[in-house]
Amino acid sequence: MNPVGLWTLHFDWGPKGNYSWTPLYFNFDGTFAYLAGANEGTWAQVDDSIIWRFKNNSVYSGTCTRNFMSGLMLSFEGEKGHWYAVKKGTKVFAQKENEKLPYLIEKESNSKLDPAGQRM
Repeated sequence: MNPVGLWTLHFDWGPKGNYSWTPLYFNFDGTFAYLAGANEGTWAQVDDSIIWRFKNNSVYSGTCTRNFMSGLMLSFEGEKGHWYAVKKGTKVFAQKENEKLPYLIEKESNSKLDPAGQRM
């Protein structure tokens, strides 16, 4: 698995399932960027495990396959969350959720954090 390229990162700081998303680009030199180069950091991969760290020390770690990766994240301030990413060009088929399910009605919004774990 080679993560180099453009991915769509879906992240949720908290357990509520309120995902935000952003494009994320992994470079050949072990760096990554989003938002046109802002908030860069470094990444490393061993077998099917990947980890990347923003300059502010927020860390994402998880497992990866050819076109999908997912895992957990921890910010420097102690915020925790989960994430998944899909490589550009991957066809994804998902079943649409019924919007009247009880767990979707009572969603509580966590504080608004960017992918690096900083308040927006």
